[in-house]
Amino acid sequence: MTPGFSHFCEVVFLVIIFILLGLVIGSFLNVAIYRIPRKESIVFPGSHCPACGHRLAPEELVPVLSYIWLRGRCRQCGTKISPRYPLVELLTGAIFAGLFFRFGLSFDLLKYLLLACVLVIVTFTDLEHMVIPDRVIVFTVISGIVLDIATNAGFLPVVLGAFIPAALIYLLAVITKGGVGGGDIKLTFAAGLYLGWPGNALAVAAAFLLGGIAGTALLVARRKSRKDAMVFGPYLATGMMAAAIWGQQAIDWYLRFFI
Repeated sequence: MTPGFSHFCEVVFLVIIFILLGLVIGSFLNVAIYRIPRKESIVFPGSHCPACGHRLAPEELVPVLSYIWLRGRCRQCGTKISPRYPLVELLTGAIFAGLFFRFGLSFDLLKYLLLACVLVIVTFTDLEHMVIPDRVIVFTVISGIVLDIATNAGFLPVVLGAFIPAALIYLLAVITKGGVGGGDIKLTFAAGLYLGWPGNALAVAAAFLLGGIAGTALLVARRKSRKDAMVFGPYLATGMMAAAIWGQQAIDWYLRFFI
């Protein structure tokens, strides 16, 4: 076996491992997405049908496959299971694989896997409840500080990355009189502890671009009116994940061609 082929097999094996890990973690994130906005424990009781309380058996807990096997319904009461469950599992698996490709087996990989989990929770709690839970923000802030200390991250980039983008979001909230929620401000601050400067600024810029495109499309399609509230958390989360994966390349490209 040639060294090149051996390396290829190793990479494929690790990609499969991270996809499977993402599917399993995604299953847990579904629990968090459902329970945290309802102020329930994410540990107890065990997984169950929210409609009838049926305790899920091991074969009902296999990511994605159980949803297909059960045809999207509770085996006990027949209540429809939200397609959000397999979607979150597949999305988390894809993100985990993408982060492995970007960072390899490194401490940065661990850091951004953790951030990805937070952003998946934020995206779907905001979509379903229009709220970014404080419990998630507190966890993100504490874990971000611990990771910054553990990696000896520079003080100034972390402070600038947390405070300046959050201050801009706060200013926008004041100008628009509530057009942006407090959860968006807190999420921007917390993510800055992970992304630093200028990564978090790039993430916020990407979020505004994505939000503007999506908002315009919804208005044109008459799915939303100017008076309707629109969530911003999913766009922030997408921008932050994009900044984590491609942010440094985008910054290097800008410096190469414009500076």
